[in-house]
Amino acid sequence: MASENNLIIGDGNTVKIGSAGNSISGSGNVCGYNVTNGLIIGAANTIGSTTDNAASPNNGAVVFGVNGTALRYGETVLNSGGATAGAAQCSIVMLVKTIPNGTTAYQECFIQGQATNLGRIMLGLNSATGFRIRASAFVQNWGGWYMEVAGAIGIDDAVGKTVMVGTNATKALRTVSGKTDDWRVRATADATNGALKIEVKTQTGAGGAAVDFVVCVELFQSKA
Repeated sequence: MASENNLIIGDGNTVKIGSAGNSISGSGNVCGYNVTNGLIIGAANTIGSTTDNAASPNNGAVVFGVNGTALRYGETVLNSGGATAGAAQCSIVMLVKTIPNGTTAYQECFIQGQATNLGRIMLGLNSATGFRIRASAFVQNWGGWYMEVAGAIGIDDAVGKTVMVGTNATKALRTVSGKTDDWRVRATADATNGALKIEVKTQTGAGGAAVDFVVCVELFQSKA
């Protein structure tokens, strides 16, 4: 599919094949392959992959600033102007997961429900990322639940070198009223895919209903 219906204001901006419905204001910005409904304001920012037609996932990503890079579905990136692309930035992504009643094992959450690497929080090589996770859920007649997890993850020069840095800090701010506190969110290093893995779990008998989890993840990235 050819690029179409993109609004571009400024100089030296580029839109790759297959990208549509994007808005760019500034200079030297790039919408990679197959990016849709993205927004870039600033200079030298990038959404999606500029080299791999199949890998660029982005739908609805937003980048503000200079030298920001959005590689994940629906990611909002705020960049202070690091010397190179993605060298110093913070971003927010939203993940979701519905767990059927009676399922008590941890279940992986994905961005926009995309159960592939396109929906995972993939990490750039040679980077360290601090994160703060805020997860919530609600079941009628049971009440609400909320938990925060903070930590850090690093990846060296290969995907297999993805490791957690230290021990995560977890805080349960609101548990399901009158029920066993078995609801959880956790973060681990996915050394198979080079990603930060987010999982949630509940307990059996959650009012006889499935539980919808919403997870907001803030990422603070430093990249060589």
